[in-house]
Amino acid sequence: MQRPEVLLFDLGGVLLDYVGVESLHAIAKGRYGLEEIRRLWPESPSLQRLESGESTLDEFAPAFIAEWDLTIDPAAFLAEFGTWTLGPYDGALDLLAALGKYFPLACLTNMNAAYWHRIRDDMGLGRHFGRCFASHEIGLLKPDREIYAHAVAQLGCRPQAIAFFDDTMKNVVAARDFGLDAHHVKGFEALKVKLRDLGITGRPAK
Repeated sequence: MQRPEVLLFDLGGVLLDYVGVESLHAIAKGRYGLEEIRRLWPESPSLQRLESGESTLDEFAPAFIAEWDLTIDPAAFLAEFGTWTLGPYDGALDLLAALGKYFPLACLTNMNAAYWHRIRDDMGLGRHFGRCFASHEIGLLKPDREIYAHAVAQLGCRPQAIAFFDDTMKNVVAARDFGLDAHHVKGFEALKVKLRDLGITGRPAK
């Protein structure tokens, strides 16, 4: 197995604990099932506009409330929305620190302004990545082909030399179609298992 030149990570559900599905289920008072929310959430037009940088948080809140037929004030919703990212999984920062001694690290994430600065700066993830590709900053979204093309061009290596880890299968399939060595992992424990299976460790190559 060829050693990757770059490790590229999604954030939520891979390195970060995210409770958006459960929180939206509570706000909607159970009118949507958890699996229904997991299916519909990534396709939400208002969320896609926010995460592609096309709308502000103040524009997003009433649009999302109307789209999901929620009974909550926009200000109250934004206060809740801002808490849905809990922080790095236990051990995630240590793993990145170890891997970063031997691999260039980058992240590729569908993101928005409500979370980004807190994740990157306050939670300490930003210091581990040489490059951060946040959708709301670059105006591109996974699983569109253009976002993988952008990341590959900026990283300056062949797609096949990039090991990519994401918790959404659509994103993984699209990344594979573009040529990345993409892997589906749901949660930090699954990420650790996949890295071990691939022989990717925070130790020198043998």
